[in-house]
Amino acid sequence: MATWSAHVCRDAISGGVFRAPETTSVWPPALAAYVADFAADRFFEAHEDLEPLWWERGSDPLLQGLILFAAAFVKVQRGSAGGARKHFAAAIRYLEPYLPAAASVDVAGVCAHARACIEALAPFASPGAPPLPAGALGGVVPRYPFVPGPVGCGLKREHPPAPGVDALRAALAVALAERRAAGDPVGPASWGPLVQEVARRTGGMLPRALVRAEVRRALAEARGGGGGAGAAGSGSGGSC
Repeated sequence: MATWSAHVCRDAISGGVFRAPETTSVWPPALAAYVADFAADRFFEAHEDLEPLWWERGSDPLLQGLILFAAAFVKVQRGSAGGARKHFAAAIRYLEPYLPAAASVDVAGVCAHARACIEALAPFASPGAPPLPAGALGGVVPRYPFVPGPVGCGLKREHPPAPGVDALRAALAVALAERRAAGDPVGPASWGPLVQEVARRTGGMLPRALVRAEVRRALAEARGGGGGAGAAGSGSGGSC
């Protein structure tokens, strides 16, 4: 069972009070630290708490989603409504395969909260919109109270591994070959469609910035005479 701390957080938008777990046997130490930092509004630290475990578990998508969820609140703290909305949306994409719950995390609750935050931030994200006000956290954007969810203990569920850079380049090579076979041009105008296609082929489980960088590199090689197939065999990888 969870051991609960005396640390109490208050959500300014609802006046609700919730208690945050200080230590718990249902979460590994990194996730317990994430929850404690999250409850104390230390969202950047929460993001960093999970990164070692994320790497250890092969870029685990569930952990990636939780990292992005915390990063979205960092954006709120920094007054970036557009950045926060993008991070909330990315968190949902990574977390949805684990609905309704995984690793004792209420994934459905996290996703629902992220969607509510995206909607709440919309008036501050369009061109010419007013800036996100100071104190938006707990006002415009409600806090999220992490509590142990309904799934067992620890990281019990076997998460599907995120595809690596080699899989990304292989998917890109196939997409390029299919475009050429169909007589479609391969050039700057095909960059957007290729990014979408490669993201689809890799299950949306890789950072979009990495997909964009690999597509850009492959197109540059194609223009330079290296050919799209080279994308599957050389070049450096990227990181989140």
